[in-house]
Amino acid sequence: MKEIIKKLKDRFFPSEDEKAWKAWVDFKDREDKDLIDLFSTDVRPEFKRRATFLLLVPYDEYNSFYWKKELGKFYHNSNFLELLSTEELNYAVDLVFDFYSELKFKHIGKRNIKVLKGDGMNIHVPITEKHHTALSFYNSCIIEFLILLPEERVRKLFSLFSLLDISAYYNMEYASGYNPFANLLSNQRVDERWKRLADFKMLIIIEKEVSGKVAPREEWERAFSQYVSIFQNMLYKAPRYSKDLYARQLKFILEKKDQNPVIHDWQVIKIFELLSDLEYKALRYNLAEYVLSEKNNGIYNFSICSKESQDAVDWIVKEFSYNPALMERIKFLGKERDERDFARKLTADREAQKENDIMSNMK
Repeated sequence: MKEIIKKLKDRFFPSEDEKAWKAWVDFKDREDKDLIDLFSTDVRPEFKRRATFLLLVPYDEYNSFYWKKELGKFYHNSNFLELLSTEELNYAVDLVFDFYSELKFKHIGKRNIKVLKGDGMNIHVPITEKHHTALSFYNSCIIEFLILLPEERVRKLFSLFSLLDISAYYNMEYASGYNPFANLLSNQRVDERWKRLADFKMLIIIEKEVSGKVAPREEWERAFSQYVSIFQNMLYKAPRYSKDLYARQLKFILEKKDQNPVIHDWQVIKIFELLSDLEYKALRYNLAEYVLSEKNNGIYNFSICSKESQDAVDWIVKEFSYNPALMERIKFLGKERDERDFARKLTADREAQKENDIMSNMK
């Protein structure tokens, strides 16, 4: 890699620019922000390419340019790419491809914990692999390139994009998984062709895991459960892609019903409303049949416990009343709801009476 960088430097960066560059760096305590600010000035392209390189290089050891601060921290995010000209973007794409390709195969990504022994207790401290920060940054850069450059220029780079978090992690608040895939889907500026391609790649991963051909990196990163979760999270806001793709995702999930995907009560009506067109009627029926059926583990996941779940039941009754099995299950759910509401009211009345009796003794 160092030899490649030296060749690039000899080709693109005239040696006579070194003096001017060093004077600029030494003028004050330069930071990443100063490099980014160069893109908005009228300095020569050679200096902007230097700034691009320094903002993307993973480590000091890969650097061939004069610079005083430590490189590869990436405190700046990938948004700076929006400031680059087409020529500079093309240069940046090549850099990211080379750096990503170099580091990707050196990175394991498994969760690594160091145990620190103390007085009567052990402290588990996660250890971050060396290449994690750089690879995570490059992965986010790829999404920006998909937005800023034509398909033919980034198709090769997209092959490196990781749908899975670069490294595994798990704590009380967050856990690793297919967050880059979710970020890609939710980004409205990304063309749907990339979302469909990423979705297709995700389905291949799921099929391999379900068939037992491959195992998830960590148990909590199982691709299918992650896929269902991402599908559901899109309901908090309207999906940032077409109904057709959303319908395709739902169809795939329902085809994997032997994996017991959980679709929550409140989500059913939202899916009905989103996929309300006539062309999705059969899919709505399959969803209704699935959520009202007994799962492989003997559990019924759907109950009438909110306005959303009642709205879903009303929709099913209106559209699929011809199915006796669905109507029988809904009748049972209605009875179950009434019994639950009666029990709650009875408990509340008893508590109220107890309090009244206590108050009467105080008079």
